[in-house]
Amino acid sequence: MQKGKNESALSVDEIVKATAGQLLSSGEGTYFTGACTDSRMAGPGSIFFALKGEQTDGHLFVPAAVDRGAALCVVERTTPDIEKTIAERKCYILKVADSL
Repeated sequence: MQKGKNESALSVDEIVKATAGQLLSSGEGTYFTGACTDSRMAGPGSIFFALKGEQTDGHLFVPAAVDRGAALCVVERTTPDIEKTIAERKCYILKVADSL
C-alpha cells in the first residue's frame, strides 16, 4: 500500500515504535490500514492482533490470518506455527508485551 492512497495508513516503523515491540519477521507491503482480532476478518494489508481470550487464543489463528492476507500479526509469544510463519517470511510478525 502506498501512503498517498490513504493518509491514515501506518508504516511498519510507526507501529513498531508505538508498541515498543520487536519485529521478528519481515513481510510484504509498507503501510497498513485495517486491523482485526478475528482471523476470519483478515484481508490483504490488514493487521491481525492475536489476543488470548476466555474461549480460545488468537495465537492459534496467526497462520489462518496470514492465509487470508494479513500483512502484520501482533503477538505476545511465538508458537511452532508462528515460528513457521516467521521462517516463510509471508508476513510481518511483531512481538509485543501485550497484544491488547
